[in-house]
Amino acid sequence: MKRGGIFKNPRLLARLLCGITSPRLSRAKMTGHKLFGSLAQAPFAEVLRRVGQGADEERGVSE
Repeated sequence: MKRGGIFKNPRLLARLLCGITSPRLSRAKMTGHKLFGSLAQAPFAEVLRRVGQGADEERGVSE
């Protein structure tokens, strides 16, 4: 997966923001990215929910 693909995958993006490593993030060398762990104090589920909402809005999906 290319680096740009991480920003399109809500779960991977939430992991990046919360500072949770994964093999994909490590392979893409994203653990050194300036956003890695930037939301470490926030609950993962909340970050994932909000990132998912943003992805839905980008695709034009509404609740």
